[in-house]
Amino acid sequence: MFYNKIMITPNTDLILLKCPIELDQTNQLTFANATAQFNYFNSLPKIERSQFTYQRKDQTVRFDANFDDVLTYNYCMYRNSSYSNKWFYAFVSNTKYINDSTTEVTLKTDVWQTWQFDLNFKQSFVAREHTNNDAIGANVLDEGLQCGEYVINSVSEAQYAGGASDCYIVVQCSDLTKKLLKRGSGFPVGNKIGGVPQGCYMFLLDANDSNNIKNFTRFFDAFGIGDAIVSMYLMPKSFAPNPAGFSYEETDDLGEKWSFDYWIMPTSSGVTTLWDSYFVKNSTINGYVPKNNKLWCYPYNYMLMSNNDGDSAIFHWEDFSSNQAQFSVIGVPTQGCLIKILPKNYKGQPSRHTGYIYSLNARSLPLVSWNSDYYLNWQAQNGIRSGTRATAEYYSDYAAAGKEVANGAEITGANIAEGASRTLAYVGQTIKSLFNEVSGGYTAQLEPDQMKGQANGDLNFSYGRMTFTEYDMSIKAEVARSIDNYFSMFGYRTDKMKVPNITGRANWNFVQTQGCNVIGNIPQLDLQEVKDMFDRGITFWHNPATFEDYSQNNNIV
Repeated sequence: MFYNKIMITPNTDLILLKCPIELDQTNQLTFANATAQFNYFNSLPKIERSQFTYQRKDQTVRFDANFDDVLTYNYCMYRNSSYSNKWFYAFVSNTKYINDSTTEVTLKTDVWQTWQFDLNFKQSFVAREHTNNDAIGANVLDEGLQCGEYVINSVSEAQYAGGASDCYIVVQCSDLTKKLLKRGSGFPVGNKIGGVPQGCYMFLLDANDSNNIKNFTRFFDAFGIGDAIVSMYLMPKSFAPNPAGFSYEETDDLGEKWSFDYWIMPTSSGVTTLWDSYFVKNSTINGYVPKNNKLWCYPYNYMLMSNNDGDSAIFHWEDFSSNQAQFSVIGVPTQGCLIKILPKNYKGQPSRHTGYIYSLNARSLPLVSWNSDYYLNWQAQNGIRSGTRATAEYYSDYAAAGKEVANGAEITGANIAEGASRTLAYVGQTIKSLFNEVSGGYTAQLEPDQMKGQANGDLNFSYGRMTFTEYDMSIKAEVARSIDNYFSMFGYRTDKMKVPNITGRANWNFVQTQGCNVIGNIPQLDLQEVKDMFDRGITFWHNPATFEDYSQNNNIV
């Protein structure tokens, strides 16, 4: 029996290369198409041979070259032109000396370079990658990185009451004299202050003028209504920007003149907006300018708002709708003056009221004490009848006795004696009554003046720190630089179902998946290797000239 022997002409092309890609495949190259890919690899230092027999995948090949000449070549590209023009790319995983003119080379397929144009990526769970949207606030997932100690970059204040010069004293009174009523007809008794019904008359006094306050309380004492002053407390002038003002002047019995100025507390039906405050974040992170915008966000950079009394609130710059952080300072002018600051256009809420849950209360303003002249008040209450009451009683009784005589009562020695006795009794009673009155006035003079209200000092108020203070906080520059480099190399934490970003940056893209979904008409083991490569994390470089050069610009393209 005879057989026909088929002869196959060797026509496999094989090129050994010196290539920057390494066997661990943590860094790979991307190309726009297969032609660009071939042109790059063919331009590398190489040893080229042809007329090989069919080169099997992931096998060995005997290369007709000295071992020392082949040893420094780490990559290979080959094609079996008898079957197709497709180029296969492979790593040289091992070299073995056969003889002086022959070296055995073991090949391991580079599955990415061999199949990258045959792969179709589907949505996968992407753990990390370089984003194609690096707008401030677009990437805020917690990275779990150590931020170290925070530093203050700048300090700004939203002042509402820095001290006495910024405040009125609000005086609440339960009674008024006709003299004061005639001067101001618009007293808000029975009206609302900050939406709260008021049963008192309310005045405003200059908190800087101690004589003004003293003369105001003297006025009440002079009319015997010192107890009509119920309370005094401080209030920022911004609650009453243009109050109606009056002056009062009085001359006492000794000819001494005294006066005071006062204003009428305007009515308000609800919360008062004192003013709006705007803050702009610093242009650096503790002097360092980051390349990755995530560093402008919390927890690397944020605003701390303090009421200077131990309470504070953290606000995220990225959650404001503009480049400025806008706040409203609101309050009600009742005792203690409840004042709070709250953000506007924060976390997608346009109104200040919807930002109420993020508000911060201010420290209550101090209450005020005042002095009441006990004797002046007593004199006004008792002086009208003092010295005349007993005399009037005497003359009343004496007239009654004369009336009896006029009515024809018999005049006898006994009657005269009785009349004289009664007269002496009236005189004695009058003198006693006068003595009691004088004695009571003297006792009143000896009584000390009465201190009323509460003299509660406040360090913040005295120091001019009754304010909301904004602190621009950030991590230290050294930490910021370290984290910035990490983001530059490995992108941001993503944790999304999406198609991985293999391209999109100027020079490199890092991507890491959990359970990569990719399909392609390629060998299944190679496909699985591609999936494993993405799950481990891989950096794709788009320009061979800048391969593994992290100093290059890597902006979004």
